[in-house]
Amino acid sequence: MTNILVPNYQYLSSGEKSILYTISLLPERMYSPKDIYKVFDLSNKTEEGIKFFDTLHDLTKKGWLSFSKGMYQLTEVKKKLLYSFRRPDQHYFKSLAEKVTAFFSKDNISAQIPACVVENPEQVAENILKWNLRPTKQIAVLAQNFSNYWKRKKVSYLALKYSKMAVDTQVQVDGSDDDLCSYLSQRASLLFSMKKYKEAVLDAAECLDLCGDNADTRKQYFSKQLSLSILSASYEKLGNYESSLNYAEKALQLGKKHKLSANLQNWLSYYNAGISYFQKSDFSKAWFHLVKAYAEYCDENNKKPAFFSILNFRRNFYEFRYRVSRVIGF
Repeated sequence: MTNILVPNYQYLSSGEKSILYTISLLPERMYSPKDIYKVFDLSNKTEEGIKFFDTLHDLTKKGWLSFSKGMYQLTEVKKKLLYSFRRPDQHYFKSLAEKVTAFFSKDNISAQIPACVVENPEQVAENILKWNLRPTKQIAVLAQNFSNYWKRKKVSYLALKYSKMAVDTQVQVDGSDDDLCSYLSQRASLLFSMKKYKEAVLDAAECLDLCGDNADTRKQYFSKQLSLSILSASYEKLGNYESSLNYAEKALQLGKKHKLSANLQNWLSYYNAGISYFQKSDFSKAWFHLVKAYAEYCDENNKKPAFFSILNFRRNFYEFRYRVSRVIGF
């Protein structure tokens, strides 16, 4: 009778578990040692890299990894067996999580990301986040970066899913409120773009409560000003023009206090104020705020509003300004 090798989890070392869990989160296929080295920032020319190669070989002898033509694979059957002993833990795939998080950041450099991650980064991120892992700052950052990625792709339901995950994770993480303020303001912005104005108001208001009266750090400043702008825009959409004007003015005052005049939120605050004044039939003030927005916060190179394409606003700035000018006789 042929003996069938059944992998034993109990005798795996920490390093072996790290390799197995990391490979389990990658797309299922065969991987060369070079692919796996890159994930762990190793080289086969170093002593540590040689030991790593020996560990891969040991995992094949123990029955965990399949080996063929110089390539290794963790099959779906062995993956399920691995997870039956213990679900993925960040401790065992820290290096992979850091690389995927970097990939979805604004300043990602693909050349520094292993090929096995680049080929399907969405799947790797989903594989990491779907396990409801122990809440850490790393997981919150990955979830927020992944949310921003889907927002840029205009897949709103996935952007909102991972934005909520970022907020919920950060709530459970001890530390500064700066990150939570940032995630709340970004979720408020996302909800606004999805026309969920009442929900956007709730998140933006919660962000302001966390920030308090002051914005002591740069991150707090941008979170607070974005929240004020979202509140102004949301209330304008909800027909509450007085509240819209109130928050637009607060956003502008905050910008002046920090001496950062030409930025996206100030631009938006002038625009929101102009719309609200127009709806209140105060056309002279509407004109003043729209011209102020155009004069101070347009792109200096081509004199076109730079942020509308980013925020995907439906209302065209030029048409609206034209309507105001016609009413007041310019």
